[in-house]
Amino acid sequence: MLNHILINNGWADDVDYGDRKYDEELKAAESFAKRNDLGVWNLCDGFGQPVPVVRAPTSAPRSQQPVQVPAPQQEQPAHPSAPEPPPRTHP
Repeated sequence: MLNHILINNGWADDVDYGDRKYDEELKAAESFAKRNDLGVWNLCDGFGQPVPVVRAPTSAPRSQQPVQVPAPQQEQPAHPSAPEPPPRTHP
């Protein structure tokens, strides 16, 4: 059941609108999500609670030292007896 999966993972709330065939399973799923701090229970302690605002950094951190990239090496054939590839031409 989709509602069981969502409730069990903490992304839906168990709301009882009347007689339900799977009432015990859905209540157990919500208990499991709460106990294990899953989904919304982890983000803001439950449904109907505001999600805390997390501010992103205003700029990327700068590296203290420049990064040196090694020069590309010349291609080696895959096997010593493999033929050399034809030279590349640029238009």
